Amino acid sequence: MRAAADTLAAHAARIEQRVAAYHRWGLEEPPPPRPAPPPVKPRVRGAKVVASIPTDDRVVFLTVDDGAMKSSALLRMVDDLDIPVTSFLADDEAVLGRGYEYFRRLEILGGTTQNHTLTHPYLPALSLREQRREICGQQDRIQEETGGPQPRLFRPPYGEYDRNTRRAARDCGLDALVLWGMEAWADRIDFQEPGGLYPGAIILTHYRGPASWGDGGTMVDVLRRVLARAAEEGYAIGRLEDYL
Repeated sequence: MRAAADTLAAHAARIEQRVAAYHRWGLEEPPPPRPAPPPVKPRVRGAKVVASIPTDDRVVFLTVDDGAMKSSALLRMVDDLDIPVTSFLADDEAVLGRGYEYFRRLEILGGTTQNHTLTHPYLPALSLREQRREICGQQDRIQEETGGPQPRLFRPPYGEYDRNTRRAARDCGLDALVLWGMEAWADRIDFQEPGGLYPGAIILTHYRGPASWGDGGTMVDVLRRVLARAAEEGYAIGRLEDYL
């Protein structure tokens, strides 16, 4: 009986600590804890185009593109609240400021790093050879900078791709082209379809600061908005690579 009581007390203390952490960041309540990853992930190969994750779990996924703005406050928030972030990096932006060290820190905090090309071009305007250079080149850069395996996932700049994009991505060893169903800003979330969040939704945002947001918002404001919406609708924030 004593052991059971101690277990319940410890669980209650963890919940209280989690709620307190969210309050410190200006959030009324946390979203649900993320569920255990599925024992079997969907089989995705050959640069398959993916816009959402097939799952019945009430879970959504946060993905952040480009890499120019590196907010120390965002790192603290991700750490405090244990939020998994998938970064799709373009090399010409990721190298700015603190460079890839920032994203190595995010990986320590549970994030992941994926491919968004070397220079963020409009890929359909490029030849197969040029697209391959952009995509394979960033595979090599991310491996060089993170010390890990090459990425499995690729996001085409602007969400635009053609047959050569998929062929180049396959040639570069990528399993999936990852799109999105909604985009988060500092002051709103834009949904491609009405109805709010849904199981397996992929949320896009960007590494930006007050000047480029245009409304004075910060990366912390963006994450706060996503977390508030997830809590309101009862969705956990999952790690994309746990499901894909």
